[in-house]
Amino acid sequence: MKSIESVGKNVEQAIENGLKELGCTRDKVTIEIKETGGLFKKAKVVLTLDSEIEKEKKEREENIKRLEELEQSGALDNDFSSLLKNSKINEEKLEKDATNEQQNENYEKVQESTLKICENQVENENSTVENDVKEEINFEVEKQEKNVTLSKGAEKVKEFSNELLQKMGIEATTEINETRDSINVELVGREANKIIGKRGDGLNAFQYLCSVVGSRFDRDCGRVYIDACGYKEEREQELIKLARKLKYSAVRDDKVIKLEPMSALDRKTIHKALADDDLVETYSEGEEPRRYIVIAPKRQEKV
Repeated sequence: MKSIESVGKNVEQAIENGLKELGCTRDKVTIEIKETGGLFKKAKVVLTLDSEIEKEKKEREENIKRLEELEQSGALDNDFSSLLKNSKINEEKLEKDATNEQQNENYEKVQESTLKICENQVENENSTVENDVKEEINFEVEKQEKNVTLSKGAEKVKEFSNELLQKMGIEATTEINETRDSINVELVGREANKIIGKRGDGLNAFQYLCSVVGSRFDRDCGRVYIDACGYKEEREQELIKLARKLKYSAVRDDKVIKLEPMSALDRKTIHKALADDDLVETYSEGEEPRRYIVIAPKRQEKV
């Protein structure tokens, strides 16, 4: 166990000087008073760091050393995957991927069957066959798309979002992909990025209005998600990178870090990025719209 001898004008000052040297608080040491001091004599105490606290301090120093090595190697800038360990996979993304995969599969089947029909009917007229193939594929794909109908809520969201874009004077349109639990809207066009706003505030407001419209006309309307120019995915990666940097700072400096106020979606991304982390914990404080995230080093509990 680590022990140090500390002196001061009186016992309290000697203890405080020793605590500063050890870098800990009074509850983490055993104090032995050697001399109480007097008019011409300084007080002297011996502070002994508890074994568990000393172990925790060594582990923290090792963690800081490991993080410094990661920072020097550039891993803190490039590797975001480890921040997402043990986190749940986004169900909406799975459903979207499954839907896209099914559509691609259906398209390939239509293309294959159409080619076979054309090959059986025409043998020598290559140019005619090629044109017939294109026309037949387009016909089948259009027929397939017409059979895919949107819910009433999704139709209203699409109608309202296009109308709102027009009234705002923004040259953009909407592409909708509806799943069982969500309505995913992508704003496309050369001016679609104008709707994003500072830190996505404009996009979030646009999403809120569309959500209100969808739920008003359809009680069973799924949750509305709106993105433009892939902004939300880029924002998510930026927040993950920020979380990793601030985690390093919190552990290295052994301090609590308070972030600036941010939206509920951005806070969720930070929480998810550092979920189940061994070194830090995250929680939210404050009231909307000034609610913010706190990143704090974890304290090991004594057994």
